[in-house]
Amino acid sequence: MRTPLGLIFIIVGLAVLGQVSTGAQAASLPAPEMVSVAAGEFQMGDPTGDGEEDERPVHAVTLSAYEIGKYEVTNADYAAVLNWAQAQGYLDMTSPGVVRAHGNDLLNFEDLRNECQVTYTGGEFVVEDRDGLAMDEHPVLYVSWFGAVAYCNWLSEANGLEPCYDPNDEWWVLDSSKNGYHLPTEAQWERAAAWDGSVHRLFGNSGDTIDCTSVNYWPDGPDACNPLELSEFGYTTPVGYFDGSNGTTDSPSPMGCYDMSGNVWEWCNDRYGSTYYESVIGADPVGPELGSSRVYRGGDWDDPSYNCTTANRAFGGPGGMNGLIGFRLARSQVDGGEAEGEGEGEGEGEAEGEGEGEGEGEAEGEGEGEGEGEGEGEGEGEGEGEGEGEDEGEGEGEGEGEGEGEEEGEPVPGEGEGEGEGEQVIPGEGEGEAGPEDGKDGQPSTDVGCSASALIGGTPLADHLNMIRDLRDRVLLKYQPGIGVTKYFYCSEDID
Repeated sequence: MRTPLGLIFIIVGLAVLGQVSTGAQAASLPAPEMVSVAAGEFQMGDPTGDGEEDERPVHAVTLSAYEIGKYEVTNADYAAVLNWAQAQGYLDMTSPGVVRAHGNDLLNFEDLRNECQVTYTGGEFVVEDRDGLAMDEHPVLYVSWFGAVAYCNWLSEANGLEPCYDPNDEWWVLDSSKNGYHLPTEAQWERAAAWDGSVHRLFGNSGDTIDCTSVNYWPDGPDACNPLELSEFGYTTPVGYFDGSNGTTDSPSPMGCYDMSGNVWEWCNDRYGSTYYESVIGADPVGPELGSSRVYRGGDWDDPSYNCTTANRAFGGPGGMNGLIGFRLARSQVDGGEAEGEGEGEGEGEAEGEGEGEGEGEAEGEGEGEGEGEGEGEGEGEGEGEGEGEDEGEGEGEGEGEGEGEEEGEPVPGEGEGEGEGEQVIPGEGEGEAGPEDGKDGQPSTDVGCSASALIGGTPLADHLNMIRDLRDRVLLKYQPGIGVTKYFYCSEDID
């Protein structure tokens, strides 16, 4: 059978571009399935009054028409776009195990726990199986905020749309006058996750309760839902898994999006501000103009139900990568709808802490720093941890001892008596001065480099210590007497 001449020209052209040998996509990539959201007003924020302070006050927000991804971006989606970007010469592969572009880390595909299922072999990006299961349709993990917005730009370019982010702009400011893909703003995300037209739903399954038939999370008790019975973290499910099949309940959000509670946190476009809701003015808000941290929403497979609510807000440094955060897409310039714009005068500000950490001390600045103990005191409790940056505070490991001075170390429980030096984020009993807190509930500012959080309710420190030591990232622990480690934070520097 004769090969059509036009097809010969196409094949020759692809070979010249080097795309046939890499297995990369050609002129375009499959467009994601999007859900249309009509213009209108909704009530944003915690409707119950039981959430965190940064979820209040509830306030009316007006949004122009937009589209949002029906599903989270998958491993297969991300690998295809990386192959396309490689064919264009956009990638920097000089750092082993890390994809870089525009001076930023985008994806860590050789994380120590092998939770990222995208890998690089034979000159192309592919998706690895796990436990005999295909992972193509699971959400991509170990992707930074920079990796998410680069994906948005490249998918837009590959499909003939205008990229919404300028990689030459240090802050990657959203230009929503463009018709390409971008990360959803916090308001766009929450509108799609929670608002049914008159009621703000507590969870992203269109309901006010969840269980393991509707959401992939970690309920109260020793075991995660882990419906696929995966042998190792992370216990993700294929996107859209909770659709009424596989013994599940069909659990879309009010707008028809899946996995907006649990599975993985989702990066949003906005910078984080703990008091931002007190000053939201106008339509199509895009978050504070200043701040070094970016918001992510929705909770993950490792979170209890209260972290998977549609009003819950978390944040981290845009370069952070771990096995708990992915993303989904949005578009603002659709069907002639007006789009939101991000204000001028972007700059770096002091990020504000979030979370439930009982960090005693203050953390400032990005980069690695040393903690200075302030005062003396005896404390009882297990676990210690450190952030990056400058941390003032004090606390003790189990037993008695005095902690002061400067030292960096990895998180291990103290035992016995003696003098301990280092940064500790555990409550102490006894006398002594605690350094001033910086951020919500005592969590250090994300300027210290912490990029994500996961809650482990009722879990003793010893049960997770080995797992924590295996992580590529540093960890800052929160310990509560009688309960155990209730929160740990992934940070940007490796454990020594």
